[in-house]
Amino acid sequence: MIDQLKQLLQLKDLEEEIGSSNDEIKETPSKIDALRSTIDRVKADFEKLKQREISLKKDYKLKEIDIKTIEEHLGKLNGQLFSVKTNDEYRAMLKEIEGLKQKKKTIEDEMITIMEEEEEVRGKIKQVEKETLSAMGQHQDEITALEARLAELQLRLSAQCEEQVRLKDTLPRASLKDYERIKKARKTGVSRVTGNTCEGCNASLSHQIINELKKGDKIMFCDYCGRIVIWDGKPGSKPN
Repeated sequence: MIDQLKQLLQLKDLEEEIGSSNDEIKETPSKIDALRSTIDRVKADFEKLKQREISLKKDYKLKEIDIKTIEEHLGKLNGQLFSVKTNDEYRAMLKEIEGLKQKKKTIEDEMITIMEEEEEVRGKIKQVEKETLSAMGQHQDEITALEARLAELQLRLSAQCEEQVRLKDTLPRASLKDYERIKKARKTGVSRVTGNTCEGCNASLSHQIINELKKGDKIMFCDYCGRIVIWDGKPGSKPN
């Protein structure tokens, strides 16, 4: 009977370990997904900076083309200025030349703004690149560790389930039936008793019950929670 009681305790502990393994197995993929999402977000943020730098370079090139077009137009107008025949034509041409000069000045100011932003973005890229690579490396290491942990847990769970089947096969059918019935109602079918306390419900058991439990010659149930109670006190411990 003592061996049977020990097996019931082992089964209870094992099933708690199985529950813990299952919980961690369920949680681990979401942790891995969260880390991968973080890596994707960090990469995307860094890519936005790089794309912004490319966009600024393109904008600057287009402004250079606009300036060149304006300068060519101004050259033509200046060449034609003294060949006009009327004052109205002369004034109109001067007005057009002034408008083009003002447009050129506006574009040049925009080019300065672009260069300043481009310089700022380049500085950010240089700084963020190191931070990005460091963060991605750290998160990838965490993912690798979690994947290894998941594989370990799955192997452990397989072994635990095999041991669970073995233990159940060795227990008498009646004892296993009581265990499963109580576990269904109370989540755990067995409770250790140390000192004079049922660990399942924290109830204090009588001196007489403790003495009976210590004999280990029969299956006993807690009067308060109904679990199978098994003496598991430390050597030499005495009930209160």
